[in-house]
Amino acid sequence: MMIRSLRALVAIAATLLAALLGLAALAVAAVAVMDWNRFRDPLAERASGMVGRPLTIGGDLDLDLLTPTPALVAHDVRFANPGGASQPHMAEIGRLAFQMDLRALLGGRIRILGLHLADGVVTLEKDAEGRANWDFSPAEGAGAAAVEAATPQDRTEVPDIERLTFENMCIVYREPDVEPLEAVFATLTAESTAEGVALAAEGSWRGAAYAMEGTLGSVAALQEAAEPYPVALSVTAGETAARIEGTVAEPLAFTGFDTAIDLTGPSLDQLTQILGLPLPATPQYAVQGRLTSEGTLWRLADFAGSLGASDLRGTVSVETGGEVPVVQADVASRRLDFADLAGLVGGDEVRGAATGERAAPDAPPGALLPDDPFDLEGLRSVAGDVRFDAQEIRGGGRILQNVKGHAVLERGRLRLDPVSLGLAGGSVGGTVTVDAGEKTPALAAALRLRDVELKPLVGDLDPQMATWGTVQGRIDLRGRGGSAHAIASSLDGEALLYMGRGGIGNVLIEGIGLDVTEVVASLFSTDPDSPIHCMILPLQVKDGVVHGDPMLLEAAQDTVLGDGTLDLETGALQVRLRVRPHDFSLFNAPTVLTVQGTVGGDIGVDETELVGQALKKLLMMPLSPFFTEDREGEDPCAPVREKLGAE
Repeated sequence: MMIRSLRALVAIAATLLAALLGLAALAVAAVAVMDWNRFRDPLAERASGMVGRPLTIGGDLDLDLLTPTPALVAHDVRFANPGGASQPHMAEIGRLAFQMDLRALLGGRIRILGLHLADGVVTLEKDAEGRANWDFSPAEGAGAAAVEAATPQDRTEVPDIERLTFENMCIVYREPDVEPLEAVFATLTAESTAEGVALAAEGSWRGAAYAMEGTLGSVAALQEAAEPYPVALSVTAGETAARIEGTVAEPLAFTGFDTAIDLTGPSLDQLTQILGLPLPATPQYAVQGRLTSEGTLWRLADFAGSLGASDLRGTVSVETGGEVPVVQADVASRRLDFADLAGLVGGDEVRGAATGERAAPDAPPGALLPDDPFDLEGLRSVAGDVRFDAQEIRGGGRILQNVKGHAVLERGRLRLDPVSLGLAGGSVGGTVTVDAGEKTPALAAALRLRDVELKPLVGDLDPQMATWGTVQGRIDLRGRGGSAHAIASSLDGEALLYMGRGGIGNVLIEGIGLDVTEVVASLFSTDPDSPIHCMILPLQVKDGVVHGDPMLLEAAQDTVLGDGTLDLETGALQVRLRVRPHDFSLFNAPTVLTVQGTVGGDIGVDETELVGQALKKLLMMPLSPFFTEDREGEDPCAPVREKLGAE
């Protein structure tokens, strides 16, 4: 929109200039000392006829012809809008002044020594049908031809302007269903020098104060269409600073950029006012790269950026000429920390952010996941093809390594295929699809786990209670819903997790079997754990309820069989365990226990059942030699291990 605003402003200035040039040509033959206000209304009528809309001069009109550089000053200049516009006037300028090089004009060349606009408002707008108020095509006859001739169509037609100044000028852009844009120029000076055009400006953009300075190519360089036009500008807004340096092939069309950019700031949310984008609070950021454009294709090549302790590098291109922007990117990172990215991905805390704290979304009572609705509008408003490679991602006390993937987004459907990451010495990989193209979003995941170490996932525990081993498995799930809670409540699919050789704390495994003598012995044992031959966890998921049956833990001392359910909507858990001991003990009678409760709340063993099992073991102590099982040569894990190996 800012591009259109700049081009439209050039057209307006040229239109007013054409009208004023015609007035100046008529006035050259008049007496220099006469009262020029006598010509104010006739000249305004002449200008109105040229542009096809009413133009009025409500204040004094002054013209000094006794100089090779005639100076014309008009006060209270008002230029009407076409019918149907939101404002009666397209331009209201308190003071408009310009100086002409008369000798150049007589030679057929327009050379403006000075153009000054002060205390004014210029409103640019489009209506619902896309008609622009700076389009003068309805004007007919000689006036329309004059406007067309005065408006530069390419670089070669730009007039020479030695000095351009703004003072307290406001440029407003309006479009249906879009928040109006407002740029205020408290001051602006563009002055031609031997080296080029020196530019300086101060004002506000979207209510945020800014300062701009730099150099542009000369007017002669601008008129030379065969060569790119040089630019070197620096802009500051508060603590945010940007610099752009390079060339623009077609400055009037705002395309053909080939520039280096450098952008730094304390937090991305400070760009919200400047860019009008809903950017979140973040830590300090910096980005450098090469910005190029060709038509509607913009490309940031070989960029390197940082966000807090996180970094990102690569190449990104955006095609803006279609129905929605299309993004293509190939990016990489050495380290991404979710403490830095929390504002971008909806986390609870933003490390080093310049704004206040964020409250974590609440889950419904008993639910495992929050019920805050997803904001997936961004998936529907852009398309893209992104490849990414992150050496390390940190978050929630975990470290994921070697995260790689290929993401394709089209019409609200995001597919990660493939995606892989290192996890606890192993890897997780497969495909994930998020479909936001319909009213109710859908999620599907097909993942494989390979050689994932269990111990790093459960953290540091007492060796007597720890479990360790290497997990393999697969997960195939799908669900629908507008929040994490809704999707979990609708999940369907299956999962199978398998652990081969490993270990489990002696106190833990004997405690599950209520073997008091073995628990006491384990507390004084020099060997804190018992070998695990295998652990198998087959899961079926239907309508958000996870069913496990049969679950198997085959350890050296005991076999633990289980079945149970977990309701992902309410968090209700119930697992029934059946323990069969292998070794001799006074308390080695088979045990049945039920673990139940709510995840995130109270979970425990059924007390009535616990007392009953303890009494049973006491009563069956005389029969304990008969409960010992000889497991030598058996391998209950072999079928599942073979199936996973085939996959």
